Amino acid sequence: MKINMRMNTIAIMFEIFRDIKNNSYDRAKLLNVLAHPDYEFEFGRYNQEGLPMALISKEEYIDFIENFTTKSIEEIKNPRLKMRYESYHMFLDKLDDYEEHIKKMMLIDSDVYEKGVQVVKDAMPDSSELSDIDIVFTISVGNSFGWAYKNGIHFDVINFFTFFDIDEPNVYECFIGHELHHRSFDKLVTTEPKSAEEHFYCFLAYEGLAVKYCNNGSTKLTKPFNPSIKSNIGMDQYTWGYFTEIYDELHEKFQSDVKRLRLEGESCLQEVMGSWLEIYRPEDDKSKTPVLLHTMNYIIGSEIWGLIHDTYGKEKLYWILNNLGEFSKFYNNALESVGYEHYKI
Repeated sequence: MKINMRMNTIAIMFEIFRDIKNNSYDRAKLLNVLAHPDYEFEFGRYNQEGLPMALISKEEYIDFIENFTTKSIEEIKNPRLKMRYESYHMFLDKLDDYEEHIKKMMLIDSDVYEKGVQVVKDAMPDSSELSDIDIVFTISVGNSFGWAYKNGIHFDVINFFTFFDIDEPNVYECFIGHELHHRSFDKLVTTEPKSAEEHFYCFLAYEGLAVKYCNNGSTKLTKPFNPSIKSNIGMDQYTWGYFTEIYDELHEKFQSDVKRLRLEGESCLQEVMGSWLEIYRPEDDKSKTPVLLHTMNYIIGSEIWGLIHDTYGKEKLYWILNNLGEFSKFYNNALESVGYEHYKI
């Protein structure tokens, strides 16, 4: 497979932030960079049907970037731009630091990206093949750190250096592998789920398998996929610690949601899946930037599907992913084997 690195907009967008800080902002410069294919790629992703908290118009974003320095967070109405507010302020305050980080990123050797490809190859069935890929870096419009869309994966430069140390061993290739796994997921699921319950298991597998295999996810039920590197690499430590504290509650919710889906079927599926994408804790003020950096589906998906891998192996896991009517049987048997029968569904 061929890797096409796309970083061409970073320098000009960095200049725009520098101009904002120096009170010399030029709208024409912003309009020009937002017309670049990399930003068209971004707006396409953020406005795709079915994406949670979707819809960021170009006009709305222009208004945001032109006024975020003078508006309060409460005045920002778009939920994704509201989540972007504090990171833009932080970026503006630390432009010199980020400039040095970006210079270092530009010097990363191509073999690091090849290692990221190898991470996802190790996570996929042995017969799988990867097609050519675009890896896009921008100073991002929205709040997401990394995502897969069409023929590419994308990373936000601001969050890239906020969440981890670029010099930490293995972290860069783990992030590349995580998003490449997302890009390959639809090819791995060749059988359409037949019920709301099966859709739910597939939904949890999307983030769960990427965390298990590419971030070395391991909490209570599961073991690291790669014991030679640290567990949960690249995952926010505070968020993972919080989820670990409420671990039993998360499993109780999982059990309850499975029971509800069995009773109510498709009528409650979107509500159930949406509840696992809640980024705010119960005590949080939703007018503020959320404290958590991941949603609950990351850890529960990693744990339930990670247990499937640990018990039956990778090839059997992907067979179960395409025969989801068998999931609960294999999962319950796996729980018995590790002494967690109380989590059975």
